[in-house]
Amino acid sequence: MSPTVDAAQPAARAPYRTTARVWQFVAFGLACAAAVLLLVLPLYAGSTTTSAGTEDFTATLLDVNGPKVLVPLLVPVLLTGVPLLIPSGRLPGVTIACAAVLVFFMALGGPSIGLFYAPAAIVAVVALLVRRRSGQE
Repeated sequence: MSPTVDAAQPAARAPYRTTARVWQFVAFGLACAAAVLLLVLPLYAGSTTTSAGTEDFTATLLDVNGPKVLVPLLVPVLLTGVPLLIPSGRLPGVTIACAAVLVFFMALGGPSIGLFYAPAAIVAVVALLVRRRSGQE
């Protein structure tokens, strides 16, 4: 006898809240925190000499580079946020691609802003490892 399918019951879906998703949320939060820090921390310092004397100054990335700096600051935020928007069934490939690009971005921008995103990249890789270990592929 074959099992019957009740049309009134919804199809079983993969759970959204998994350990890997929690790690992915942490990566997203760390990327957001890094972006905010990079916008508000005075990363530039120097001094100018005028006829009145020497003046020290500090400036943020936004002060020095203008609004165009928002693009490279938001790329890691998007890379950690996209896997949170994808349904669980399609998640592994998207998460792998986003984590790989995030690690590449972090390595590429290492000397300047890349190291600020290192915690987010590490946690994104941990989310992949947790998913593989628990069989949530």
